[in-house]
Amino acid sequence: MLGHSFGEWKDDGDGSTHSRTCSRCILTETEAHSWGDWEFNHDANLFRNGSKTRVCSVCGGTQTDKANHTSWLSRVFYPIYLFFCNFFNKIVYGASLNWLFPEKTIPYEI
Repeated sequence: MLGHSFGEWKDDGDGSTHSRTCSRCILTETEAHSWGDWEFNHDANLFRNGSKTRVCSVCGGTQTDKANHTSWLSRVFYPIYLFFCNFFNKIVYGASLNWLFPEKTIPYEI
């Protein structure tokens, strides 16, 4: 007759469900987590992979897992690759002489 009076959703701690309890009849509802997207934590370095975390949008429970970002070898060579690509782009820009003749715009007046 009075209906249920459920409290807040709470994480069950099993990594897959959350539940809430009625304060009048002690009925418990259990549902699966509504996980958000994985977000990478900033704890990786050159020799160690980091971790990733996702949060349940209903109860606020979190799940953390190992994240395989990249191998240490690619983390060494990728900045070197970026350096040489940037250097090559500057050489091409300098040789194209676009820096010598910049486009001029006419100001718009009412």
